[in-house]
Amino acid sequence: MYWNALDTAGQSRVRVIMQTLGEQFDTNIYPIETATFGSEPNPGIDGDPKVVIFAASLKRSVGGYFDTGNEYPRA
Repeated sequence: MYWNALDTAGQSRVRVIMQTLGEQFDTNIYPIETATFGSEPNPGIDGDPKVVIFAASLKRSVGGYFDTGNEYPRA
């Protein structure tokens, strides 16, 4: 819904932001996180080796969020 409400210029800006975020994740964020907390289970609970990132607005002082409940099957 959000994406479809953007005009072409807005979609282009979001693409650039997402590309930059992906590069920052690969080169800075992921190496620091895994050095600090260790590697995630691979493959994950869904059998997929990819890391999924959910982008959302957070409070200004919050840099991220992780929920360990997502590491376990629903059963």
